[in-house]
Amino acid sequence: MFGIELAEGRNTAIDGMRRYLAFGVMLSHAVIWYYYARDPVWGLPPQSVYRDMGSVCVRSFFMITSYLFVGKLLHYI
Repeated sequence: MFGIELAEGRNTAIDGMRRYLAFGVMLSHAVIWYYYARDPVWGLPPQSVYRDMGSVCVRSFFMITSYLFVGKLLHYI
């Protein structure tokens, strides 16, 4: 659509998912920082969705990244 050529062997759907997960981690950190700025006590936010979003997104991001790296390693072995 934009005339950008993708590298051969790239999985754009998985790359897009990694972008959403990275955004989820950034949003979780922003919420934690917001509550810290309001009341200088370091801790988790009171809403469970923000507490769980960071850990779920980080775990999923690293699982997908390891899947991509293992695929590249197996290709070169």
